[in-house]
Amino acid sequence: MTRNASLFTAFYEMAQRDGAQPVIVIFPDRSDLVRWRGAGTKRYAPLLDFFARKGYHVVDAMEALDTAADRPIAELVPTHYSPLANRLVAEQLLRQLLALGIMPKRRIES
Repeated sequence: MTRNASLFTAFYEMAQRDGAQPVIVIFPDRSDLVRWRGAGTKRYAPLLDFFARKGYHVVDAMEALDTAADRPIAELVPTHYSPLANRLVAEQLLRQLLALGIMPKRRIES
C-alpha cells in the first residue's frame, strides 16, 4: 500500500497546490463486489483507512453498487460497469460533490 499511498498523496497535494479541491473516486471491480457481498470486506479497506486518516475526500462506488444489492452482480458488472451501475455511481458522486460544496446547488437535469 505504501506505493499507492505515495501516489495518492502526491496527487492530492498537487491538486490542492493548484487551487483544486481533489476527490478520489474508488471504482471497485467485479471481484470486489463478490467479496463485499460474500464476506462484507473490501480488499482496498487499508487504502480507505489511509484516506480517512489524511482527511481526503473519497467516493467509494461500492456504496452506490450496494444500493442495488437485490440485483445480480452480473447485471451490475458484467465486465465493465453496466448502464445501471454507472447511473448509480453518478448519482452518488453528484450527491457527495454537492454535500462537499464542490458543485453549485443549482438544478441539474438528468
